[in-house]
Amino acid sequence: MGLSEFELLAGKITSAKHPEHVFGDLNAAEDPLKAGRRVYRNLSRATHPDLHQDPLAEEAFKRLSVLWAEAEIKLREGKYGVIEQEKIVIKTRKKEYEVLGSP
Repeated sequence: MGLSEFELLAGKITSAKHPEHVFGDLNAAEDPLKAGRRVYRNLSRATHPDLHQDPLAEEAFKRLSVLWAEAEIKLREGKYGVIEQEKIVIKTRKKEYEVLGSP
């Protein structure tokens, strides 16, 4: 049996590392903040724990709120859409290596 639409949505939200992965390209909209609010409201309705008895609902709803807070900050600062890569430093006795992680 496959996953339900809700399970797919909740999985996408809970596994997202960056707001852009959930809210998409908001910079293309005339008013990116307003467009983001609309997407956030729709997703929050779709994942609200009061509407879904699924145990994933609460986790997805909380993660969505955190991602939206990050998105709002990035939108206000003009940094939305820029995903900074994670730097991983590996040290050996002789040398230090810096590797960029995936966004």
